[in-house]
Amino acid sequence: MSAFGEDLVQSLNEALAHARGEGPAMVHTPLTPREVRKQAKLTHAQMAP
Repeated sequence: MSAFGEDLVQSLNEALAHARGEGPAMVHTPLTPREVRKQAKLTHAQMAP
């Protein structure tokens, strides 16, 4: 299975556990669009469309 598939299965298992009231909820801090653009190495013009 690909890394994406494994991550997807893990996230679904975590969501199911959370729905059942088991385990802590994972809280992720949101990224700003600028951070995403820099990580993707895109200019503002390339990201805008």
